[in-house]
Amino acid sequence: MRVLFSLLTCLLLACSLITQVQAKVVDPECDYVNTPDEVCAEYGILKKDEVIRLDLDLDGSGRSTVFLSFNGTGSKSGSVWTAYTPHDDYYDRADGIQFREDFLRVGKIEGISPTGGLLVLYPGKAAGKLVHYQIDGEHVKLREILEIDYSKPEDQQLFERIFERKLDEAMPDEFFKNPPHKVIKVTEIMARQEASKWPKEPPKQQSSSSAPVPLAVVKSQLDRIPDSKRVEPRNERPASIPWLVLVTLFVAATGLLSLLLKWRLRR
Repeated sequence: MRVLFSLLTCLLLACSLITQVQAKVVDPECDYVNTPDEVCAEYGILKKDEVIRLDLDLDGSGRSTVFLSFNGTGSKSGSVWTAYTPHDDYYDRADGIQFREDFLRVGKIEGISPTGGLLVLYPGKAAGKLVHYQIDGEHVKLREILEIDYSKPEDQQLFERIFERKLDEAMPDEFFKNPPHKVIKVTEIMARQEASKWPKEPPKQQSSSSAPVPLAVVKSQLDRIPDSKRVEPRNERPASIPWLVLVTLFVAATGLLSLLLKWRLRR
């Protein structure tokens, strides 16, 4: 029974690893517009006709994390964003990040966010809540720093230090004319996704002459090639896919299970 349990455990682990490989995100925008309904319900994502995109360098490494949200959604505390952390050839997705672009500070700040991340202020009438988001791939850590009392001079100085403007100072007109985010239509993203599914036609070879070469001429040229220089075509096997691996593991597990049952019946 121990052998059987170990076998089934290995099979489940292999299936889990295959699923994780398939779940890696290659195109953040396509992944976001295809967010499942259950994820939308969990994180309050409301699908609209446009997506807004922010590219933010959270730690000064030069690699930007992609933040996506649907345009025209959110509350007084801001839109609900999904972060995509880049790797070599894929992105990790993390949901449930809320902020306003006019109360946002990105990167490292000595004594407050030494490792980088997002500093966000959730504004209120007399005070605002300052929080810190640390995003590590699929994981998000939210830390509440303090309540900023707008009437206290020390809190006003802290606000100025973080957001680099005075507490009662409005955002410049340039912020609204040229906002930091980019607006993308969902139809454009879906069209790009559909286009990527179709195989591209190979480029047509340009011939120096418009007239076709007679078959007899081609055959005579091939006959002149020595046998030692002829290259025979090879039968290449297609690359294995995760589902083929899964089926192979299932068949192997079934066979081993059958052998174990026969061995126990003989005892």
